[in-house]
Amino acid sequence: MKKIILICLLGYLCVPTSTSTAQVADSPPGQNLVYSLGNPGQEGESSSASVGEAYIYGEVVGKQLSDTVYLASWTHFLDDDQQNPAPLQQQSELMRGNLFEGSYGKQVFEFNLPVTDAVSLFSLRLDKFPVLKNYLIAAGDSIKLLIDLRAGQVLFTGPSGPKYQAQHLIRQSLEASRQDQDPVMVSSPSGKEKMISRYPEMYQKAQEEASGLRKSLRFITNRADSLYQVESLALTDPFSHPAWSLLESQTPFLGEQFASLISSRIIAAQLLPFFRSARAYADLGKQVFELTQEQREFLLEAKERFGWNAQAPELIEILLLERYLTALREGTTLFFQYDQMEQPIRDRLYGKYLASNIEHRAISPEAFAHAGQTVQTPWILDMIRDMQDHLVAGADLSGYSFADEAGDRVNLQQFEGKLVLVNFWLSGCVYSQAEFENVVHPAEEHFKNDKRIVFLSVSADPRKTIWLNTLGTGEFTSALSLPVYAGVEHAMMRDMGIHSYPRKVLLGTEGQLLAFQDLPRDAASLISILEESLESIPSPQPLSK
Repeated sequence: MKKIILICLLGYLCVPTSTSTAQVADSPPGQNLVYSLGNPGQEGESSSASVGEAYIYGEVVGKQLSDTVYLASWTHFLDDDQQNPAPLQQQSELMRGNLFEGSYGKQVFEFNLPVTDAVSLFSLRLDKFPVLKNYLIAAGDSIKLLIDLRAGQVLFTGPSGPKYQAQHLIRQSLEASRQDQDPVMVSSPSGKEKMISRYPEMYQKAQEEASGLRKSLRFITNRADSLYQVESLALTDPFSHPAWSLLESQTPFLGEQFASLISSRIIAAQLLPFFRSARAYADLGKQVFELTQEQREFLLEAKERFGWNAQAPELIEILLLERYLTALREGTTLFFQYDQMEQPIRDRLYGKYLASNIEHRAISPEAFAHAGQTVQTPWILDMIRDMQDHLVAGADLSGYSFADEAGDRVNLQQFEGKLVLVNFWLSGCVYSQAEFENVVHPAEEHFKNDKRIVFLSVSADPRKTIWLNTLGTGEFTSALSLPVYAGVEHAMMRDMGIHSYPRKVLLGTEGQLLAFQDLPRDAASLISILEESLESIPSPQPLSK
């Protein structure tokens, strides 16, 4: 049976992860951005012309619940788990092995991956269980992948096997270090005491048995705890990590292209925990800035020794964080800091900043205009212009349509002359339910006699049957709204970068975007915004008798 998994994000959003068939096909906020043009004459990255394909043949040994292998690949990538640009989703049904191919008793699968930038990223999973996450793959490579569930191991063979086995060893080394970090929890002093009093035996055992092998949860409840957390993540010698020795020994198998990219991934993967923590506690000021300067030296040393490879998504994330902290320290703007970087890193900083922030923050037309004038990499420029077309106030969103309970189309154009509040939600998401009960429904009640406004309740459930069953509960919609179905691959959600729920979109009388990222999460503020938006819409005149 296929299941729908809801992942809670940021304490108030749900992200759907579905095991149903896919169609083939953290970034810091800015501050008072002042825009200046980038340096002319800098070259961008190559266009997205097709380079070639890579091939994966796999064998699975051992009992498993799923009969399908899922693969996501990114021909262009700014992030290690991005939706913009969206990945190409593929799936392969597991087939019985062939006695005469030596795969009898195993289950086999295969994929062809388009590779447009010489190197792409791919992730592979069995059902909802990840097997490989964000591995590099190059055009022309052929890999035989053995997934041994009995022994708990993944092996790479075939013509390009040694190259990928080498990458696997390095990634395992980095992952082991990540898993060994001390667990922390941000809480209030009273929250800490409540948790300890609720589980006193577990807390006492963790304190008594804490060692290098068994970690003890550390609470962050005040500024001193925050500073200690940042200090504890500062590295003293990142180049002593085993991953560097592996890189040196495996470079003959990796080749120059992979080795260059992986060196940037190694240094960034080690420093990311520190920079993420420093970003979170940047309000500590001078002490954090001084620690950041020390860690930045390691980045510069890695650049001198190995170079920076702009295709490493971890490097772009860490430079985004570093530029933010530098802007705070120097009192400048983010875009000014991006413009100090060399190409093609500069283009990727702009692209990642906009793609990462657009769903949750309103970005001004001036910001898009500056990015459009500065960025030179064709595919990043296309991505920015596409976001601008759909996400800047005034963008025409009237062309989208949904399905009602009977399966008929409901077009946004049919609400011309009215204000439309679109509420995207997901069955089973407690935050979607709370948003409806505490924010959307009170607004519905407030305007229930006002014919100038429409409340459109849009389900993003992966199957229509789930939506229809949920409608009967009254937990996510009411008789005061118009319920419609979008599904998980709807064009409006894709174009607006909606990947988590609940999300609200406010449209004007001609279907133009009025508000999205900055719509409030409390009923009183939402009602106030709606009342203000209705001021320019004349009330319908009562029919004369």
